[in-house]
Amino acid sequence: MRTEQGSGTHRTGIMKRLILTAFFVLLFIAGLYFGLRYSAQQNMRPVEKTFFAFGSFVEIHIRTDRTEDAERVIAEAMEVCGRLDSLFSLYIDDSPLLQINRSENAVLPAEIAELLSVSMKVYDQTGGAFDPAIGALTELWGFEKDSMHLPGKDSITAVMQLSGADKIEVRG
Repeated sequence: MRTEQGSGTHRTGIMKRLILTAFFVLLFIAGLYFGLRYSAQQNMRPVEKTFFAFGSFVEIHIRTDRTEDAERVIAEAMEVCGRLDSLFSLYIDDSPLLQINRSENAVLPAEIAELLSVSMKVYDQTGGAFDPAIGALTELWGFEKDSMHLPGKDSITAVMQLSGADKIEVRG
């Protein structure tokens, strides 16, 4: 019987060593992971850029150890924002969107035609709850000029007669 007790004690000792070894291996791996992570964070530098687009200031913040890549990505993002702003701006007098809004007949740039196509589908799917052609109403309410006010019922009715996606006709 002593041998059985001895082997049980021996097995318990082996289990304790295995558990302790596993614990220290996990502790080592965790230390290595957090050490490398901390080390990598020490090399991280902020790359930031602020610019004006869409009638507002746009800020891009990237924290990286690859500054040149971040600057390239920011430059590309600024280029995309500039292109979209020049197309869809309500603040740039010669933007195609403003030209379209001022004209009964307009040739649409591809991006605007695609967006209008998607917008009209959403207009149809929502039964008109989403309406991409309410610029005159937002102007009447003063949203675009920071002079928001509640217009009179007659003014709203008159503008609604001229506004809305149901008035848009796309040809070609």
